[in-house]
Amino acid sequence: MNTLKQIRFVVGLLLVPFLGFSQVGVTSQGLSITVPANIHTNETFLVTYNVYHNFSTNVTFTITNGCNQCSPIAGSCTILNLAPSTHGTCTVEYTVNDVPGANVTFTATASFTNPDVLPPFNLGTFTASNEVRTALPVELIYFTASKEENVIKLDWLTASEIDNEGFLVEKSQDGSKFTEIGKVNGAGTTFEQQTYTFIDEDPGKGIAYYRLKQMDFDGSYEYSEVVSVALDANNDQPVVYPNPVNGMATLKFTEEPKGPVAVKIFNTVGVEMNRFEIDEIDGKEWSFDVSDLAVGTYFIQIENGSNTSSMLLKKL
Repeated sequence: MNTLKQIRFVVGLLLVPFLGFSQVGVTSQGLSITVPANIHTNETFLVTYNVYHNFSTNVTFTITNGCNQCSPIAGSCTILNLAPSTHGTCTVEYTVNDVPGANVTFTATASFTNPDVLPPFNLGTFTASNEVRTALPVELIYFTASKEENVIKLDWLTASEIDNEGFLVEKSQDGSKFTEIGKVNGAGTTFEQQTYTFIDEDPGKGIAYYRLKQMDFDGSYEYSEVVSVALDANNDQPVVYPNPVNGMATLKFTEEPKGPVAVKIFNTVGVEMNRFEIDEIDGKEWSFDVSDLAVGTYFIQIENGSNTSSMLLKKL
């Protein structure tokens, strides 16, 4: 699971005015943050610079910064038209390279350009904070499912792994209720790509849905996104269109349903997000609004008497 460590620094920098009719490219250097070596490598650092000034007019600040053990080595960010006596922030994201035992040092040069600033004006100060987010236990590059003859082949690739015990492979026939069908051991801790394969020898019929439950050695876990494969086609299955959809979606039936119809929408972890109870559908189509759903993948389950069908829906 993700953990969050915070290392916070405050360093003051003085912007010293000089005489003249304009101030162009006034620069202050020397902002430095050093993070001890007792951190994981390949972590993401969000370096945020907090700027305050009380000049007589709006000022645009440019912060050029660097990191001795990071990718990228250098970056920059800009705070546009910061009003007097207000704070402004900008953030640069770094990834620490795999250099065991090395301290990580961030440096910055702050400058502003404003030809309308005339002395006298007050001094400005910089403060900076640094937030460290540990890397994901497993960084999944892809997870796919494909039909090969009479089996389903699942393939996935990881970019890195931390304390990864392995993957539980889970399957669903309706997109909401998943059961475990196998386990694949993980690589523990590695920063090299790892390839995995699992074969489902009993795929069944209709649509098969799969997800991975990545397990850490400490018992924590995370789910992957759900992938699906259409197996033997069922011509009686309703379809949903448009798909992906942003606002209104429509269910199209092969023939007019008889009696009440229940339409349920589940997210990828099986939580019911919405439900529609329709006493009677007049015709072969019925439309519903999904604009309130967050962007992502969902599963529609349709119940009509003893018949139950399900399908995948992607919300834009």
